[in-house]
Amino acid sequence: MVNQYDFMNIEGPVWVGDSLYYSEVKASDSSARIFKLTGESSSVFIENSGSNGMAVDKDGNLVTANQGVGGIVRFALPSKTKTTLVGTYDNKRFNCPNDLVYRSDGTLYFTDPDFQNSSRPQGATRTYQLPPNATTATVIATDYGNNPNGVTLSLDEKTLFVGGPGGVKQYAIDASGKVADMGSAFGTALSSNSDGMTLDCAGNLYVAVPNTNTIVVVDKTGQPVANSPLKVNGTNAVTNVAFGGEDRKTLYITSQGQGGSQGVYKVKLNFPGRPY
Repeated sequence: MVNQYDFMNIEGPVWVGDSLYYSEVKASDSSARIFKLTGESSSVFIENSGSNGMAVDKDGNLVTANQGVGGIVRFALPSKTKTTLVGTYDNKRFNCPNDLVYRSDGTLYFTDPDFQNSSRPQGATRTYQLPPNATTATVIATDYGNNPNGVTLSLDEKTLFVGGPGGVKQYAIDASGKVADMGSAFGTALSSNSDGMTLDCAGNLYVAVPNTNTIVVVDKTGQPVANSPLKVNGTNAVTNVAFGGEDRKTLYITSQGQGGSQGVYKVKLNFPGRPY
């Protein structure tokens, strides 16, 4: 881990090719940079990225929930060329985009809490949908108005999961891709504050619980699996999770903190997860 100044929040892990990419976010503002971890070697990949959560588009580029720009920003690989895909809603910049996930048809879902942006230009915190090739986002999951944070899709892409201070809620997605305005709680084990999420090949959901060293794992019905929760030694504040490694059986866990407790942790599992 390379660390300078007050970059204390490690976030947004995503596996691309043979490497893990992750964001290192400054504690005092929205400054950030992207690191690349290959094997045991980690180095700065993009300075001044402004990124938090990250995803990969169909062309293998990094797409970021970008706190710096206040929108969704793509970094082409390997050139690192920067393109803002959407930067405003209702002619105002987004608050502080946090996490995002792609559907296989190219639809992008992202959350916009007000963390690290007390000016709150949107006047509300929401979840949005950006259709393929669109430049205008639409509001979805309207009943989750309290700082939606982590977001991901079920394996069949018929359910959108949104997490945050109100726990994890599930939202139905119809055949046309429309997300329901109203959701329902996804299991009692996920009723408290939640952050980043991912899934394994069986559809089990892995959820980082903020301000703890805990990753809660639940099955398709929202019930805890046998090995839940996973405990991460060395940190007290996990932030996000992602599968990677050559066989996709390594679970990478990011955390925030100071004095060396922030960083990237990993655990080898017996089954793969996204990306396959």
